[in-house]
Amino acid sequence: RHEIFRCITTLKFVPEIHIEKKRLAENNKNEVNFETDTVKLRHKVANDIWYEGDLMIFDVFKSVFAGNFRSNILDLLKEYYYELMARYYLGINDEENYPLLHGTAIDFIFRNIIKSKEQLCCIDAEWHIRDSICADYVMYRCIVTDVIQVQLSWVKKKIGNIDIFTIQLIKKFFPQYNIVRHNKNKQLEQIFQHIVVGNLSQPISIKRFAFLRNRRIKNIIREIQYALAKIRYRRK
Repeated sequence: RHEIFRCITTLKFVPEIHIEKKRLAENNKNEVNFETDTVKLRHKVANDIWYEGDLMIFDVFKSVFAGNFRSNILDLLKEYYYELMARYYLGINDEENYPLLHGTAIDFIFRNIIKSKEQLCCIDAEWHIRDSICADYVMYRCIVTDVIQVQLSWVKKKIGNIDIFTIQLIKKFFPQYNIVRHNKNKQLEQIFQHIVVGNLSQPISIKRFAFLRNRRIKNIIREIQYALAKIRYRRK
């Protein structure tokens, strides 16, 4: 991350069990605002409640080794979509009939959801869009970040083309979803990642170096890229 967004998260037990979060920058502001022509972003750092339970992303990991990966992921997304709409839907849609959500929904993804015995609990909600946000983009972000990129080495053979796989999943919830809308979401996510981590969000090119044309070398480099991608997205 850029220095201003770097944080440390600590599990505290006094006076009762809770999560403490502090910004690493010397000026430990609770909020930092960042604005571009496309997005108005707020980064918030604050203490939070500790919830007992497992991260929803663990169910994604289990699905990789289950018999029907796509079906299991779709079941998780159905549960996720119901909670997403119940929590954040503003009651209005955009011009293409996609539901508009409260801007805090951007961080409601599998890695930030605890499955307790009674409900889904949102944790570590750092990032806020200072406007409404479309539901299909939040689902795109959840799928790409927490189903694909976080474990790309394991799922790449199961999903085939990443864009087609993602579009097929989102179309289960929004039949009008298409490649044009998909590319808009991809561009928005690239902007968001660039704000957070800058050039680290850009993939490493292996085409510039002649010796990397060797197939074995290329495969090794790709495996390193996948490992770095998992580390990068885990940090976010």
